[in-house]
Amino acid sequence: MFPKKNKLTSKQFSSIYSKGIKLKGSYGMLIYTPAINDFKFGIVVNSKIGNAVKRNQMTRRIRIIFKDLLLDKKFSIHAEYILFSYVENFSDLKSDIENIVNRIK
Repeated sequence: MFPKKNKLTSKQFSSIYSKGIKLKGSYGMLIYTPAINDFKFGIVVNSKIGNAVKRNQMTRRIRIIFKDLLLDKKFSIHAEYILFSYVENFSDLKSDIENIVNRIK
């Protein structure tokens, strides 16, 4: 779980979506804007993915992956990840997200 200071507000979600840099992967898209000495993150899981159990499962998986990747690298960005499809294999999702994160400038 991300600390409260690292979570996006609803206004920040819409601002990032409209003004941010979009990096698309196989299963989802990362949208980010540069920030000054600050890191905030949010996750959006489409309701077309499945029932609440599947959506919550995907949210937990994404949160684990990003916690390892982004907090360790000390990025100064505001970002949101939008998941498009359900992924059975955790390692496939992790490699897709790692490829997207490596493209952040």
